[in-house]
Amino acid sequence: MLTELSYEKEDNRQRSKTLVQTDNLVVLVLSDRGGRKENQDAWGLRLTDSGELYLALADGLGGLAGGREASRAAVTGVLRALDSVADEGELIPEAFKAAHESVLLARQKDRAKSLMSSTLTLVEVKDGFCRWGHVGDTRLYLNNDQKILFQTLDHTVAQALAAAGEMDPEEIRHDPNRHLLVKSLGNDNPYPKPTLGSSAERGEFDLVILATDGFWEWIEEDRLSSLAFPAVSCSENDYFQVIYNLETELKEKALAREPEYDNYSVIVVIVNKKNK
Repeated sequence: MLTELSYEKEDNRQRSKTLVQTDNLVVLVLSDRGGRKENQDAWGLRLTDSGELYLALADGLGGLAGGREASRAAVTGVLRALDSVADEGELIPEAFKAAHESVLLARQKDRAKSLMSSTLTLVEVKDGFCRWGHVGDTRLYLNNDQKILFQTLDHTVAQALAAAGEMDPEEIRHDPNRHLLVKSLGNDNPYPKPTLGSSAERGEFDLVILATDGFWEWIEEDRLSSLAFPAVSCSENDYFQVIYNLETELKEKALAREPEYDNYSVIVVIVNKKNK
């Protein structure tokens, strides 16, 4: 069994890249502090002996003290739940409860950070299917053949306005309300229930992508598909190039508009890999 925590892999730039490879999938991870003083994103990975992959990606609220601690508490809570929940059908909801409780506990330990809160997206990939849950605006995308098949809808004011027809969904990316969450871990009692989902058919996707708002704000969906797609058929030595291309485009766009741009994290899971 393999377990990875982002904050155990960070170097002095608070940055992490890792590569996990099995016969059935490849996982690429990039997380960076961007133009901020610290990285308030956190990710966790669990690969079981029987082949289930669990990925958690969280983003602490940057406008509140303790965002860094909140995201890490959320991920730690998820990993604990994976060890303790016996009913697979209840695993994702119970993991969110554990993550919420973990953030609440972190708040109680430090009164100066009593408003800390975090987003969280959790996905399980197994045998060509996936299940997921999310709270906040850390997104999950399912991609096939350079097309986005599915993306989660943010729990934000901007997303609610789009759903009401007050703006086009494409405008969410740069709307002033895009960061105003209506649901986050640690910020509501009883705990904010995640939105749950699952893939419909075995093998319908070739990429699973998780991204915090600091990433998807700059990389539009069509561009994300075209930049990530080469990973499906590239060789092991070229995986770094895929991540490098994503990051290079993000930095170019972000620096042109916002020098103190947000932390950014993206996880790319390659499934149904095509050999060259």
